[in-house]
Amino acid sequence: MACTAAVVASLMPWFSLILIPVFFIGIADSIWVIAREIAGVDLVRADQRGRVLSGFHGINYLGLAFGPLIGGLLTERVGFRAVFFAYGACAALSTVIGWRIEARQHQTPRVAEARIARGLSFAAIAERLRGIKNLFYEIRPELRATYVVIVLATFTSFVHRVTTQSIVPVFAARCCT
Repeated sequence: MACTAAVVASLMPWFSLILIPVFFIGIADSIWVIAREIAGVDLVRADQRGRVLSGFHGINYLGLAFGPLIGGLLTERVGFRAVFFAYGACAALSTVIGWRIEARQHQTPRVAEARIARGLSFAAIAERLRGIKNLFYEIRPELRATYVVIVLATFTSFVHRVTTQSIVPVFAARCCT
């Protein structure tokens, strides 16, 4: 999705139309972040998970730090469309690498047996919230606090990333004009 949206964005003739594929790039990026966290938990031994997830976040923050510099240099030398092509190439490369990694078999969670509530009625929403609570209680009691910390850390990571990516360009544009 990210690769296709990036290529489409690079071909858009008007800025307002670029926002549509960029929206899908954001969705794909968020899916990737969640997928890498799940992969870090599902495919790695329990005693290595912290290191792997720290590595994921560390490499991600390096990309966030140097990405704007590389994007700026590409824009200056080639044009803004090159940045979308570069992003699409990175997305395609990560997809190919992901396909090459052999998926390990793991147990089917008991969640698959649960009935999924549909709709926006009060009863359906209450049923989904009970399902989330039941999922939480499936976590071993001694690991629940760790889970809450991981969820909070992931949430703050998202907030930090989105804020940085949104505010820095606005600040830079204001300072440079």
